[in-house]
Amino acid sequence: MVKTRRFSCVTKAFLVTASCTCLLAGGCDTGFTPKTDFEPRLVVYAVLDPSAGCQVVRLARSYDAEITAPPVPLTSKEVASAAVSIECGGHEEVFHDTTVSLRGGGAERVWICRDLVPEADKQYTLRVTVDGFPAVATTIQAPGRLYPTIQFVSYADTSTVLTVQPGNAGMRHLPYGTYYRMWIVLRSVDGGVEKRAEVPISVDFVSGTRVFPSPTRNLTAAFPKNCIRVVHDELTGTDTTTYVKQILLQAYAMDSRFYMYYKTVRGFEDPRSIRIDHPNLSFVEGGYGVFGIVIPDSARFNYHTFIH
Repeated sequence: MVKTRRFSCVTKAFLVTASCTCLLAGGCDTGFTPKTDFEPRLVVYAVLDPSAGCQVVRLARSYDAEITAPPVPLTSKEVASAAVSIECGGHEEVFHDTTVSLRGGGAERVWICRDLVPEADKQYTLRVTVDGFPAVATTIQAPGRLYPTIQFVSYADTSTVLTVQPGNAGMRHLPYGTYYRMWIVLRSVDGGVEKRAEVPISVDFVSGTRVFPSPTRNLTAAFPKNCIRVVHDELTGTDTTTYVKQILLQAYAMDSRFYMYYKTVRGFEDPRSIRIDHPNLSFVEGGYGVFGIVIPDSARFNYHTFIH
């Protein structure tokens, strides 16, 4: 959902002050309303992902609404008909509309393509035409694959971390953002049982609080050795099964638009900051929303190679 009216804290403070002044002056009624003329815009959400079964483009209309919490829509959000395509290297794939069920109930019309398999280091151009709106034509650059690797780093205070970093030293297009996740995987020798748990980047051993990685601008991530051991010990417990033990790395390379969109929607870097609105996003030429790409990668390592 994209709303077309935003008020800053300064504006809100001014309105409160102005209202108090009017009351003190005799309760004059100016009839002022912060609502302005509504102008609909096209909203686009498309994040290419090679690991997905199909590529999906979601479309909607920005809508007029009563200024309430939550807002009450006065106009339709649905886009009933559109021409959607994505071009790469002179070849264009056409998307077709379908209806998908939503987790919370109901259904949504989306545009999908099963033939498009996004690749690293390539450019993609999204084109969307909807009657009554400016045409959308926006291009993104896919980053290269990360090929994640692990190396030891020891510090003077005797702490040891496993640093995850790209194994592709000659990447043509560096990612704007990265997201690394580490898992401990236990597989029984006969292959019948697999257990796994995610490794945090910090553990408060008093409160039990754990912090897990999040998307970042850094090309590397550090996982303390003691956090890895904690997860391993919890998984094994008193289990006497003989397991093949692995460290699984999952790595995601993000282009600039998807990374900035993710950070804007999910919140600021500072966890203590407070969101006062959901800003209109303009990461798509001709509308709102985002057209981005994420290139996933993974690698497995022998647990005992790094943890003794």
